[in-house]
Amino acid sequence: MDGLDIINTAPAAMIASFVTVVMLLALRPLAPSLKLVDKPGGRKRHVGHVPIIGGICMFCGFVIGAAVAAVELNTLFMCVGAALLVAIGIIDDRHDLPAGVRLGAQVSAALIMVFGARVVVQSLGDPLGIGELQVGAFAVPISVFLTVALINAINMTDGMDGLAGGFSLVALFGITISGPTNSIASSALIGVAVVASFLAFNFPIRANRPIRTFMGDAGSTFLGFIIAWLCIAATQQQNAAISPVVALSFVALP
Repeated sequence: MDGLDIINTAPAAMIASFVTVVMLLALRPLAPSLKLVDKPGGRKRHVGHVPIIGGICMFCGFVIGAAVAAVELNTLFMCVGAALLVAIGIIDDRHDLPAGVRLGAQVSAALIMVFGARVVVQSLGDPLGIGELQVGAFAVPISVFLTVALINAINMTDGMDGLAGGFSLVALFGITISGPTNSIASSALIGVAVVASFLAFNFPIRANRPIRTFMGDAGSTFLGFIIAWLCIAATQQQNAAISPVVALSFVALP
């Protein structure tokens, strides 16, 4: 992303950050009545009831930031798929949905990406140094599989304060600076803004204990989805600025 693109997207990113912070502050007092709190017990060793509203707030900030930036139509499909995951995540955060329901929502969001926005994995790049690996007729199932895999990879890192958010921030920042098209880079920068704003409420430091907030499944699945989408979109374009191997390095740890 060049300097001009950053300047053009910066206002939208700042608005996205502002919306995320305002919603985090506004929803915190409502979280107990909405039953969106994480209680200690078992493997959960945190102290007190912590609101799990980060996913809702990051999603809202991202959608408003994308609207302000006026990114291309494909981002509308991204927001629809993300909204599905956030909605299922909120219900799961309250009621512990069966794994099959969560998996069905993830596959549905991936299919929205593939058939709605035409964001599909056509090539795996040249990971073995023997030439580009085309996936051919397996493009759709591989796209769905990789998207669902990354959604769950990010989700399963959400067991320690700042971990899933930190991984997501690194991935989104990597996409932002690696030179994809303006729409992809703009979406990634807005993602950086909302995740950074959430981490101010989540990162494990003494100062933020009074405002401590978790992202919940709604947040981790949302982040996994948009990172998968942006990685695929950035690597599968003609004359793509990022190779699939480089994109994989952005999410290697999760």
